[in-house]
Amino acid sequence: MTKQLNVKVSDGFYLAGLKFAERYGYRNIQDAMVSSFREKLSEIGVFDNSFSKKEITLIDEIIDKSIKKGKLGSEKKLMRALK
Repeated sequence: MTKQLNVKVSDGFYLAGLKFAERYGYRNIQDAMVSSFREKLSEIGVFDNSFSKKEITLIDEIIDKSIKKGKLGSEKKLMRALK
């Protein structure tokens, strides 16, 4: 289950977030914010960010299918996009 959050930020914070999202390959500022928040929660031990074997298998299948369909150029490009 997912929940939607509505967050108000200053103009400067928003513009910095847009630049960050673009620089690090996020689809949008929301994805960048969720990723950053998840990382911070994992660091302090509040959120377990590990994947189950089933989830890893599904991720591998999506990657393989995406590469075959030309949606991803290579593992190197994928890793760069995930950083």
